[in-house]
Amino acid sequence: MILENFKQFIWIFIFGVFACQNSSDKKLSNIFHYNQPNSITSLDPAFAKSQNNIWVVDHIYNQLVDLDEDLKIVPELAHSWEISDDGLKYIFHLRSDVYYHKDPCFGMDSLRLLKAEDVKYSLLRLTDPKLSAPGSWIFNDKLNPERPIEVINDSTLVFNLSRAFSPFLSLLTMQYCSILPEEAEKYYGSEIRIHPVGTGPFMMHKWLDRQGVFLKKNPNYFKSGLPLLNGVRISFIEDRNTAFLVFVKNGIDFFSGLQSSFAAQLLDEDGLLKESMEDQITMIKSDYLNTEYIGINLEALPSKHILHNKEFRRALNFGFDRAEMIKIFRNGLATPALAGFIPLVLKDTTFQNSYFSYQPDLAKDIIKKTRLY
Repeated sequence: MILENFKQFIWIFIFGVFACQNSSDKKLSNIFHYNQPNSITSLDPAFAKSQNNIWVVDHIYNQLVDLDEDLKIVPELAHSWEISDDGLKYIFHLRSDVYYHKDPCFGMDSLRLLKAEDVKYSLLRLTDPKLSAPGSWIFNDKLNPERPIEVINDSTLVFNLSRAFSPFLSLLTMQYCSILPEEAEKYYGSEIRIHPVGTGPFMMHKWLDRQGVFLKKNPNYFKSGLPLLNGVRISFIEDRNTAFLVFVKNGIDFFSGLQSSFAAQLLDEDGLLKESMEDQITMIKSDYLNTEYIGINLEALPSKHILHNKEFRRALNFGFDRAEMIKIFRNGLATPALAGFIPLVLKDTTFQNSYFSYQPDLAKDIIKKTRLY
């Protein structure tokens, strides 16, 4: 019995997050504070395999290309690119105004411009078996092993593919493909995981083990006028109930995910933010694919068990009010599975008319007709 196909990620913000609390608090104004239930394990982009690492890596680094709000590929460190007719060559032209974060790894100058050699180093680094990076799969069998990446000059490089692979540009938007300088790895060694040196809008200020991470604004960021924030603070409050209490007291500005223990305080039965909360917080939702169902292991049941009867199982399906269950048990934050195992977005919506809807009277009739009572 398929109960639901989609759930929703929840992002909750307190309004006025960037407002200064009082005149003596100006130094702390414009700091965005969010909670990350799972601690950050590494700020090395090659190990950005989970949300807790990905989010903060995205604050610190950039990739050659990025995705906009419509998931379209847009320029980032590369201002333009060309693809050969046979799909085997990708030629990238880099911006000339991108500086790395100020860092001791660059010696007395402390600042250095991004160069094409940095891109080659960063991406081939992923393929180094000694690193054992989770992101190494990105280029598996995709780059020409004899000359994978060629640097033409400081602002131009060429990727040579072993075969045409149309999603190649999309892969380059992943945090694994963030660009970092070779000097940083030579200077910090394995400690680069806690000493990131990137080109992104924020740079490392302080990491207090399991207490939190503090990032400050990159004054040399190449995107004019950005970032708008002075910094980002990330807390590691593991218990979501505790994080929620801190949130309602304005201790943090943002958290993701809801627990059933406090969801009813925020949401109505349709999964919408209660009107009484609309002037205090804002909520953003987005779907993610997750299917939940009740399965029956017939092999584990005695041969004469009622669940072996197909008509009885059919009656059970008609006896579940999936839409009502979503309201009661999921606070409206899921999509009832009215079209079988496959989500409605992947099939014609008229298909639901031929599936099991909530029909308790029909369920009773089936049981009576098959003399199951």
